Amino acid sequence: MTIKMDELLKKSGYSDKAIEYFTKKVNVGSIKNPSVSLSYTGHCGDTMKFF
Repeated sequence: MTIKMDELLKKSGYSDKAIEYFTKKVNVGSIKNPSVSLSYTGHCGDTMKFF
C-alpha cells in the first residue's frame, strides 16, 4: 500500500499551508541579480543564503 506524500505529512501534523509550500516549492530558488544577499552558517554547520 502506497501513501501519498501529502497524506503522510498531514498525518505527521503539518498544516495544509505547510504541505502546500513543501509540495509546490513556493519561495524556493535563487533571485537573479539581487540588490542584497547574505550568507549565514549556523553553529550546526548548515548554511543559508538570503536575498
